[in-house]
Amino acid sequence: MATDKQIAANRANCRRSTGPKTAAGQSKYSRNAFRHGLSLPLSADPQTQANIEVLAEAVAGDTATAEQLGAAREFAAAHLDLTRIRNACAQVTSKLSTQAMDPHSVRRLCGFDRYERRAWSKRKYAARELDQLREQVR
Repeated sequence: MATDKQIAANRANCRRSTGPKTAAGQSKYSRNAFRHGLSLPLSADPQTQANIEVLAEAVAGDTATAEQLGAAREFAAAHLDLTRIRNACAQVTSKLSTQAMDPHSVRRLCGFDRYERRAWSKRKYAARELDQLREQVR
């Protein structure tokens, strides 16, 4: 358990640690997490949005209800996200095949796993939802 003195010290430190103050520092800090764009949503790109619609209509079929089409959109978005992640991973792997493997590169490759697991999970749940909706119609 923290003492009152420790709690007061933590609060004082917290007030001083508020991030970069200058515009240049804030600009640099805002780009810290951006390396490959995999955390950006697919809806940011209009071309990708069109690809999601085409794939969703193909998955859902001609006689799909609005709910089924929504689930098919989620499935299509997750599937295209998986494709995007695999392409990014392949690019990094091809660059690494020409260089010596250092610990930073290995960590970077392992980082793709997080994005891939998230996309697999989204696709799995969307497929289940679509199957359940199809069963309800029958």
